[in-house]
Amino acid sequence: MLHFEGETWTQGAFLREVQRLSGCFSRLGVTAGSRVVLMLENSPELLFSAFASHQLGSIAVPINPRCSVAEMDYVINDVEPSLIVSEGPMALGRIANLTRDGFRSDRGDLPSEQDRRFTGGPAAGDAAFLFYTSGTTSHPKGVLLSHRNILACLESLRQAWHWQENDRLLLVLPLFHVHGLIVAAHGSVWNGSEIVLHRKFDVEETLRDLQQYGCTLFMGVPTMYQRLLEAGATAGSGLRHQPFAAEQPHASLDSIRLFVSGSAPLPASTHGTFKRMFGHAILERYGMTETLMVLSNPYDGPRKAGSVGVPLPGVEVCLVDDSRQQVEKGDIGEIWVRGKAVFHQYWKNPNATRASFDQGWFKTGDVAYQDEEGHFFIVGRKSVDIIKCYGFKISAREIEDVLLELPSVAEVAVVGVPHTDKGEEIVAFVMPQQRVRDRTETCVEMGAAQLESVLREDVIGFLHTRLAHYKHPSRYFLVDALPRNTMGKVSKIDLKKRKEVVR
Repeated sequence: MLHFEGETWTQGAFLREVQRLSGCFSRLGVTAGSRVVLMLENSPELLFSAFASHQLGSIAVPINPRCSVAEMDYVINDVEPSLIVSEGPMALGRIANLTRDGFRSDRGDLPSEQDRRFTGGPAAGDAAFLFYTSGTTSHPKGVLLSHRNILACLESLRQAWHWQENDRLLLVLPLFHVHGLIVAAHGSVWNGSEIVLHRKFDVEETLRDLQQYGCTLFMGVPTMYQRLLEAGATAGSGLRHQPFAAEQPHASLDSIRLFVSGSAPLPASTHGTFKRMFGHAILERYGMTETLMVLSNPYDGPRKAGSVGVPLPGVEVCLVDDSRQQVEKGDIGEIWVRGKAVFHQYWKNPNATRASFDQGWFKTGDVAYQDEEGHFFIVGRKSVDIIKCYGFKISAREIEDVLLELPSVAEVAVVGVPHTDKGEEIVAFVMPQQRVRDRTETCVEMGAAQLESVLREDVIGFLHTRLAHYKHPSRYFLVDALPRNTMGKVSKIDLKKRKEVVR
């Protein structure tokens, strides 16, 4: 069952919309293997279109509807679509303009038992989706995911997260990303559970519908959880309209059995505060477009703050050094992944495909270490989160986690910038809490003494008790916001390019 802005589609009604659209797409020339670009906001129409594409054996290509014209042109020219599905006028391609008035469905009974899980016409090995990764130093790469990849991931998550038919997911994630469209939406359809779909994330609407619909699942990114904490601390979670003690779990979220976080690192401080305030330990997991879900904290048992857990069922993971040798527990290495959910190729890019694999292992570019119990802790990206200063390999995330312990720091990002003597210089971008931010200017470079006076914390003294001296940032910038992509990840490439930083 799907709920959206006051309307409800039963499973039978959902399938009838899919069948209706698949007929429409077929008449417009969509066939097996052709590409269908989906350029839609979060809506039932996007889900109907994706499953109609599956039914025809075509390849769905979700695009952020707010992407730039240049980004849109690049993807469309690269995939050569048979059809572009959009809610508004576009200058390129054959267009199916889907409007709310065009998709009013009759309320039907539940389909028969054998029809409850949607199964389309293509074979398991056929391509289902083409997702474009966010390019940082070059054009985005198209990740081709097969039905087999998706089903392997969904079955793994069903086992790991105890996903059941009576679950009800509040879905606020963008559907042009694998987190929202595959993990959340397709996961719900695969398990026959309900979806309460939002057009976008809004704190008050999220808290309202978690309670109103009695939702049992919520999937978000760290920035969403931070906004929920801020709302809970100031307005009784926006539900009871009264302040409550941060040490008391909030009873209005008792229907939720699982909060999941991904797509960006969840600070340990956010994990701890959320558990104290709402009575729930967020389950952090790790994956990427090319691999789908890889690691997850356990559903049963302790969920370690700062850890992304252990390999999911059917997934193999190892950590490898620069010599392609597996590292010991406690040592940092690049994450390599192998399993049925891992993609096989980049779209029309055989060179990138070859460079990304080594003897069947996909090289993620992310670096991590394992503790003695086998839990993985992400350090960051091999390219931007490992800073080489004075010959030392330094984790940017380690510094960020320490700075986030300061009560006057809301968010922080640490980067390495080229330096003649050091190799790389450690630079910290600090976004203060609002009470401090009101007294600062945007992107102001400050020395340690100035930073101390503005944040009203002994930053240098604090770092001395927590980090070796060579890990201390040599420059600080106070900012009122950090640049982020659509999934909430901080764009460190943009920070490294800022004119205030480059010397």
